[in-house]
Amino acid sequence: MFSASDLRNWLVQFQLTVVQGGTVLMERFPFVIGRDPSCELSVPVSGIFSRHAELRLMSQGMVEIVPLGEALVLVNEQPVVAYRLKNGERFRCGAAEFQFSLSPGRLRRLGMRETLFWLAAVFLFLLQVLIVLRL
Repeated sequence: MFSASDLRNWLVQFQLTVVQGGTVLMERFPFVIGRDPSCELSVPVSGIFSRHAELRLMSQGMVEIVPLGEALVLVNEQPVVAYRLKNGERFRCGAAEFQFSLSPGRLRRLGMRETLFWLAAVFLFLLQVLIVLRL
């Protein structure tokens, strides 16, 4: 799928909010939700299997949720086998409810590129001034 370094280059990242709980930034995919402590999001709530559902980053930048094994995942109160989540959409695993959303974008520092750009712009400006003065 995609590595953490691939995700750092994206301007948009994904987050998962546990309704009546906190927010988790999804930095690695596949992202597994379950009771097991080895899951990316461990939720010790009744009705959740040890590895309940997996969120996968698809090639088009969409995130798909897939129940694992016999687990039941409800999106819009309907059971799903595989479902591409939309921004702001809620889904339920056992007694836990989650909201999928885009996280605020992180700006990367462009210091060196920006400095080189402005140096090149000043150089071209001075070159044009020299050409005009020689005419």
